[in-house]
Amino acid sequence: MKKFSLLLVVSILFVLVACSGNDDSEGTNEEEYVFRFNANFSENELENTPALHSIKEFKEEVEKKSDGRLQIDLFFDGQLGKSPSEVIGGAQSGAFEMFNLVSASWGEYTDAFLPLNIPYLITDAEVGQEVLNGSIGESMAEKVLEDTEVRIAFYRDQGFRHMSNNKKPIESPADLKGLKMRVLDDPYTIDTYKTMGASTVSIAYSELYTSAQQGVIDGFDNLYPNLLNAKLHEVQEYLTATKNGYTPIVVGIHDEVYQSLPEDLQEIFDEAAYNSQQRTEEDDLFMEEVIEELEEHMEFNELTQDQLDAFKEEMAPIEEKAKENLGEEEWNKIIDEIQEIEAELGIE
Repeated sequence: MKKFSLLLVVSILFVLVACSGNDDSEGTNEEEYVFRFNANFSENELENTPALHSIKEFKEEVEKKSDGRLQIDLFFDGQLGKSPSEVIGGAQSGAFEMFNLVSASWGEYTDAFLPLNIPYLITDAEVGQEVLNGSIGESMAEKVLEDTEVRIAFYRDQGFRHMSNNKKPIESPADLKGLKMRVLDDPYTIDTYKTMGASTVSIAYSELYTSAQQGVIDGFDNLYPNLLNAKLHEVQEYLTATKNGYTPIVVGIHDEVYQSLPEDLQEIFDEAAYNSQQRTEEDDLFMEEVIEELEEHMEFNELTQDQLDAFKEEMAPIEEKAKENLGEEEWNKIIDEIQEIEAELGIE
C-alpha cells in the first residue's frame, strides 16, 4: 500500500491544525486533529440501533476527554465512499481517516475475517462477543493491519444475519434455488448461496431498497435492525430467522493517521474504543422489540432446530474449503477457542 503514502501525508496535513492562538496559562501550544468518519448508515440508524449508537458514544467520549483536541466528524449514508473498495481504498488513500464496514465486506483486501464468514461457525451472540474480545479478535486485527495498513479501532457485535425475500417463505436450503440474492462481497458468503442454488448479486447497502423494489433482486440477508430502520420491510414480504451469518461492525482507522496522534490522544482514543466494544447491555431488549415490530409488517418464520441443522449440514463444503485455506493447525486453534468459550458460558 506504499503507493498511498504521499496522499496519506497530504491528508494528515489537512486534518492536523496547529492551534497557535490557543495558548494555555503557561503559553504552550496544543495541536488539534479532525478525523472524517465515513459512516455507511443514516443518522436515524445511528440514534436507533445500540451497535451503531456506540460509534456516537465513541465520538463523544473522545471529544470530551481530549477537551476538543480530537474531533470526529461523521459523514452519514456513505457520503465519502459506499462500496468496500471505496471505503477501504478511501482510508488507504487519505480521502478520509475512519470508517465502519461489516466483517464480511473485506474479502477483496484480506482474509482476516474468514473465521467470522464461515456460516454457522458462531451461532450465539455471547460467544461471538467473546470471540471478538479474545485472541481470535486480536489475530484478525493483526492480519488486517498487515494486509491493508488499517488499524481496527474496535468491533461491535450487531447480531446475526437472516434471510428475506419477495417470492416465498424459506424453510430449507432448497427454497433458495433460483432466487436472486444480494450478498456481501466475501467469497465464502457467495459460495454459501451458490451452494444452495441461488444466484448472487453484489449491490451496495444504500441501493438495497430500490433494488428490491424494482425486482433487480429477490432478497438478501440482513440484520433485524437494518430491516426496520432502513424500512427494508416495505420491499420484502418474507423473513426467516436463518442465523446464517455473524457479521460484526468493524471500525477502522488508517494506521499512519493513528500513529500521527500524540501519546495522550492515542490513550484517549484506545480507551474510548475499548468502551465502545463492550457496550452490549441494551442489545437483547432492543432486538426483541425490533422483531415484534417486523412481525407486524412481514411474514416471519422461526426455524426449528432440525431446520437450522439442515442449513448447517448444507454448509459442510464451505467449512471444508475454509479449513483447507486456513490450514488444519489454525482451523483447530479457532475451533478449540470457540468450544472453550461455549463451555465457559455453559452453551452446548
